[in-house]
Amino acid sequence: TLFPYTTLFRSPALAGAKTLLNLHTSGTAWNGSFGFLYTPNSNLTVGASYKTETTVHSDGNATGDVGAQFATLGVTGVATDFHYNAGVVTKFPQALSGGVSWQALRRARLNLQGNWINWSNSFNSLPVTLTNGTNTTINGLVGSDDMQDVVPVHWRNQGVFNVGVESPMGEHFAFRG
Repeated sequence: TLFPYTTLFRSPALAGAKTLLNLHTSGTAWNGSFGFLYTPNSNLTVGASYKTETTVHSDGNATGDVGAQFATLGVTGVATDFHYNAGVVTKFPQALSGGVSWQALRRARLNLQGNWINWSNSFNSLPVTLTNGTNTTINGLVGSDDMQDVVPVHWRNQGVFNVGVESPMGEHFAFRG
């Protein structure tokens, strides 16, 4: 997928120069999930599930243009577009969910659900590796055609709580809200 984001170059020669980096990478990973559902009687169901953290290592390319950044550094008359081979490590969070479904009345079922999503361990930072850079001016300023960038995002954990009611409206239909 195409993922545009602003990178903050960490090299001393480009320190603080921000530019839009168009990332187009793809990758695959495995994860797992499991859960249980317990129905002690026809009026009550209790369930819980867990989804593991998933780390995706993706590869592709990164492109952009540093014309505005070069202008602020006083660099003119040079090529400003760039291309890199890119590697990105993305972590998706582990999550824990639990819920209760209770037939409170003959024609109404009450549903409660809670979710905890561990964003802080997954999206604390987004590491990007750029290699084989095509812009000779950037390569000269950095001293290499490779760069490492770590985008700090510092996401926080999330708790989500849901309440719902379900009421049958006939043999094949139900109202939910």
